[in-house]
Amino acid sequence: MTLEETLVKAGLDQKEAKVYLALLDLGNEKVHAIAKKAEIKRPTTYVVLEQLYAKNFAVKTYHNKKAFYSAEKPEVLLRALREKQDLLEQALPLLQARMVSSKIKPKIRIYEGRRGVEQVYDEMFNSAVVSLFGTRKHLSEEFGGLAGKLKSIIKSKDIYVRDLVTDDPKDLDFAFTAGKNYEGRVIPKELDLYIDGGIYDDNVAILSVKKELFAVVIESKEVADTFRSLFELAWKMSKPLAEFKN
Repeated sequence: MTLEETLVKAGLDQKEAKVYLALLDLGNEKVHAIAKKAEIKRPTTYVVLEQLYAKNFAVKTYHNKKAFYSAEKPEVLLRALREKQDLLEQALPLLQARMVSSKIKPKIRIYEGRRGVEQVYDEMFNSAVVSLFGTRKHLSEEFGGLAGKLKSIIKSKDIYVRDLVTDDPKDLDFAFTAGKNYEGRVIPKELDLYIDGGIYDDNVAILSVKKELFAVVIESKEVADTFRSLFELAWKMSKPLAEFKN
């Protein structure tokens, strides 16, 4: 690694590193000579020199009303870096506190099209426990094979799925053939479902699979726990599948 690369990694930008090294080589010099040594245009060199001067990495003196610049000792750079580290260490508890508080804010992700919706289903079924609500009767033709795909995923994974469905034959057929990892209930006849939804880990997914294909995922423990409570209420109001076996 060159000295220039080292200075850049230490926090100087590339032009600052070039000018500082030129100052080390030249000693006390005018802008023109420094620009020539650093191979940077004179107006730019002047701006960079002032930046180094503001950071206390360069010294500015005047002779016959002309400005001369020289490098501060390299130890000054190290001291400046240590001071920045000390400041960050002092601020670390406050920074961590802000990070914790930001986790409380829900994160919302939006997916569009068939690929986006399928991505959310795949994410959902990578969880150990999933609570679903939805119906297969409104599935877009574009999702013709989705029900079969979901059944094969449920059967092949170490997963427990509870599902609220309607009494539509497509929903009942799905529920009765989804496998031993699946438990379904049928919502009251006077109600209907027009979208799919899922609650998993700290996420709530809302999926439109009828005409406009999109999905929204809300990542928030509070939101997910609230939806779980609503799901439990709906679950208790719904009928076991056994009542629809015939």
